[in-house]
Amino acid sequence: MRKLLLSAALLLCSLLIAAPCLAAYMPPSSDIVVFVDEEGGVRKDISNMSRVPVFCLYKDGTLIYSTIGEDGLVFLMKSTMDESKIAEVRRFFESSDEWNDVYEDSPMKDMPVVTITYNSGSDVRKFTVRGIDYAMRQKTIPSGMAAFYRYAAFYSDPDAKEYESDEIYIFVKPASKPDEDSLHRVIGWRVNVDLAALVDEGGMSGVSSARLSGKNAKRALKTLKYFVPFMTADLPVFVRQKRSYYSVGFRPLLPHELK
Repeated sequence: MRKLLLSAALLLCSLLIAAPCLAAYMPPSSDIVVFVDEEGGVRKDISNMSRVPVFCLYKDGTLIYSTIGEDGLVFLMKSTMDESKIAEVRRFFESSDEWNDVYEDSPMKDMPVVTITYNSGSDVRKFTVRGIDYAMRQKTIPSGMAAFYRYAAFYSDPDAKEYESDEIYIFVKPASKPDEDSLHRVIGWRVNVDLAALVDEGGMSGVSSARLSGKNAKRALKTLKYFVPFMTADLPVFVRQKRSYYSVGFRPLLPHELK
C-alpha cells in the first residue's frame, strides 16, 4: 500500500513540475478588473500552454494586451489606464447581469473558447463563448459582450510599449528530426538549460516546462523571440541541442506572477 501511495505521489509531483505555470496564468480575481483569454481551437500542446492574454486590466490601471506585429507574430504590449478609462471599460458590463455564463451555440466544437472574467467590485463572473467570431456574426451573444470583445481584441495605445519581463516560462516537447525536404527552420539552443533533462522531468504530460530568469531568460528570449513567439508547436521551427530536436515555446511572466 505504501508503494502505491508513493507512486501516486511521485506521479503527482511529475505533473506539477511539468506545468507549474497553469495555476498562475490568470491573475487572482482580487487584482483584476477584466481578463480576456482565448484557448483551444487550432492551438495544441505547446502553443496552447504558451498563449498570452488578449486583454488583462489590473485594478491599479496596468494593462497588458496582445497585438499582431510584423510577419503575423503576436506580441504583448503594456499600457496604463486612468480612472476614466477604467470606468469606460466597466460601462461595457452594465447589463452583464442579464448575460449567461456559457455560450455554446457554435456548431463547430473545435472553435477556440474565449473566457471573459469580470470583477464588478461586488462579485466576479466568468463568461465563456465558443467560436466568438461566429457567435457575433449570428448575433447569439449579447450586443454589450460583443462590443466589449471587439474593444479588447483590437485595443491599441500609441504610447504603449512592448511588455518585457525578467522571467519567462519555456515549454518543451521532444521532436523527430525534421525532413530535409520539408519547409522548416532549425535554431541552435545557446542557453544553459539541458532540454533533454527537462523533458525527462516532464513525466507523462508530454510537454515539460521551466521558469527561467536572469541570463538564461535573456538568452532564451534572444534565441526564440522573433521566430516562435507563443505558438511554436504549430510552426515549422525546431530547436536543436546535442543532436536532438525539440519544439519549444515560451511566454513572459505576467505582473502578478512576479510578485
